[in-house]
Amino acid sequence: MNQIKLKNDFYKRCGVGSNHLVFSKVGALCTLLGHKELKNSEFLSCTLSMSVQTAAHRVDSGIIKIEDNRSGAYSAFCLNSLIPDKSAIYKIVSRFSDMQSFGAEILYDSTLPQGVGEISFNAAILNSLLKLADIKKDIAAKAAMCAGGQNIAPYTAVFSAKKGYCSIVCDTHHELLPLPITGCKILLIQTEKSDNDFVQASQKAFYVIRRHFPHVTSFSAITPDILEECGKYLRTADIKYLRHIISENTRIENARKCLKSCLISRFAEIVNASQTSLESCHAVNAERQFIAHMLRSLDGCLCARQDDNTVAAIVYENAVDSIINNLRFSFTARFGYEPLFYVADTCDTN
Repeated sequence: MNQIKLKNDFYKRCGVGSNHLVFSKVGALCTLLGHKELKNSEFLSCTLSMSVQTAAHRVDSGIIKIEDNRSGAYSAFCLNSLIPDKSAIYKIVSRFSDMQSFGAEILYDSTLPQGVGEISFNAAILNSLLKLADIKKDIAAKAAMCAGGQNIAPYTAVFSAKKGYCSIVCDTHHELLPLPITGCKILLIQTEKSDNDFVQASQKAFYVIRRHFPHVTSFSAITPDILEECGKYLRTADIKYLRHIISENTRIENARKCLKSCLISRFAEIVNASQTSLESCHAVNAERQFIAHMLRSLDGCLCARQDDNTVAAIVYENAVDSIINNLRFSFTARFGYEPLFYVADTCDTN
């Protein structure tokens, strides 16, 4: 949905003038290298044109109402009597509870893939509230407000996003690099949700290593020698996971050099190598391994790599339809259901 239509829909529902609206847009987070779920670990990502857009209006009611433009469902929060809630949206809204007269009506329209858009949705709501309250925050401060003590890095990634670029992120640190994929699209294929044992096990293994080597404050500080020394305290599977992460650190550094020189073909090779490394430590299920292998066998696909329950691929624009048709047929014949396909460009956060 474009901004004009969202604005008109807001007028119909709330009946306010055009001078009183603020807008925000945040794309779905797509990780091409590294693992955004891991704390203290670098990853490379961009945001996609599949997004959540908001139109918002300030009111002096002390109530914040957030409404879905498609379903009409809404949530309302009274700032004077907030009831403790574990949801991320509650935690974001509660940060405005000392502003007794502050209230807002927020209408949102989302094309985010189901199950992978919570981070972007939370960021869009916070952006709307900050704009309405006329509060200026830098990227790190906004990420902290959204994270609420949890992993801050994915929020750093979405708030630092810029169209045509990707970010290398670790905690609150980010570096923008060009992502020169003119003539290409990013194809996201979503399969059924699965438990992410790889991330949980790797995070636990990291804390085991820290007990023996307190100077290791990030995954990038784990060397092969340190891993070998701690091998007796770790499961065999954990060692494989950490070997992948150590090699991923090198790939991210090589990707940084490639992107600075706009060497997209070499960058694609690095992304493919990351997928191969994931498969070697058994961190990929059969469905996503099938998708990644098939994608790389089809003409027009530069690279493909899994991220949680999705596979992201960079493909030539003129090959998108044929790739989707081939993959849909083969995957359905093999696994008995159709995966979901999303075609996107990169986008800004605003």
